[in-house]
Amino acid sequence: MMRVLFICLDCGNPFFERNPEATHRCGTCGSSAVVKHDELRSGALALKPAAYLWLLHDEHSIPPPPPPWEVISFPKNAAALFSVMGKARTPERRQRAAELMLIEAGFPEEKARGLAKGMYP
Repeated sequence: MMRVLFICLDCGNPFFERNPEATHRCGTCGSSAVVKHDELRSGALALKPAAYLWLLHDEHSIPPPPPPWEVISFPKNAAALFSVMGKARTPERRQRAAELMLIEAGFPEEKARGLAKGMYP
């Protein structure tokens, strides 16, 4: 059976599991807010344009961006990604989960950290 890479959205711990359909917990922090690496990448890539527009709006006071449904098309797994992010128990962990998604989408770590702080102050 093939091993699947998972990422913990609370602490960022990557780990492999043989049964991708089972419920998983992070071995480091015990969180159930885990997602398959492939799903994280596809979801984060879909979020990138909207996040970038909000960043420009905040930093340069340009007019507000268009509604998200006009900017991005969410992948089929978007609902699952948001529900997993919702499992994070504290604002700091939600912030870290958002930061990880933005890093996976290609943002530099410092920029992703700043965006995530803006999403969950």
